[in-house]
Amino acid sequence: MNQKLRSFLLWISVPLCIVLAVTGLSVFWPGIYWREKPASVAGAVVSDILDLCLILPTLVVTTVLARRGSLCALLVWAGTLGYLCYNFPIYVFDVHFNAMFPAYCAVMGLSFYGLMGVRKFLVPVEIAKTYSPGAPRRSIAAAFILLSLFAGAHELKEIVLAIRAGQIPAGAAAAGQFTDPIHVLDLCFLLPALVIAAVMLLQRKEMGFTLAPVLSVVLILISIEVIAMIVVPVAKGFAGDLTPAISFAVPGALFAVLLGWYLYPKRKGAEQAGVLS
Repeated sequence: MNQKLRSFLLWISVPLCIVLAVTGLSVFWPGIYWREKPASVAGAVVSDILDLCLILPTLVVTTVLARRGSLCALLVWAGTLGYLCYNFPIYVFDVHFNAMFPAYCAVMGLSFYGLMGVRKFLVPVEIAKTYSPGAPRRSIAAAFILLSLFAGAHELKEIVLAIRAGQIPAGAAAAGQFTDPIHVLDLCFLLPALVIAAVMLLQRKEMGFTLAPVLSVVLILISIEVIAMIVVPVAKGFAGDLTPAISFAVPGALFAVLLGWYLYPKRKGAEQAGVLS
């Protein structure tokens, strides 16, 4: 077992889990969002619950398993950090300043540097050797490209219509924001990353086989969060349409199936080969 990896996981995961738990405790302190609009408060509380009940346990479990030598767990751990790098800029830049701001910054910083640091231990050559045989390479690449095209077209349409109307996008207006942070995160970072990963997979480049499971985890977690953030406001009467949840449930389920297909058949081989040793 790589002792440097064990230490790295410990130094990132322990403080990250602590500050993530602190931010999640906002669910018991909803007044912290008193400056936000009701719909935004509902969404923030849902996100806090998911942090406590899903993201935190995922980090703990994958850290333990990765420290024991599981490459599969390390890939999921990296994907979970990728999700936090996507989610917490919204807290840092678009949630009104509150007592949790230092914890928000800590989560974002630890997630970012953890994701950068883990690249040293995710060796593309070894990952490609482990997972490329029988991997749903074309299926994942096609799903990445289709999602990027549909999401990009939808968001660009919202932006163009808002510009033509001389207004800000409806989603940003509803949340009391000046711009929509999701547009920024998707168009600048997530969607281009999906296209790059898809091209690498189609070209059988080694890095593509590392990016595929990591980005799939990011997309699955985003889908779960968005579905919950749609369902809860509807249940509380802030919205009345559950249809958008379907547009996230379908790709979320698809990527869960593809990720399981990608990782499971070769998991025992990865452990036995001692990829992380």
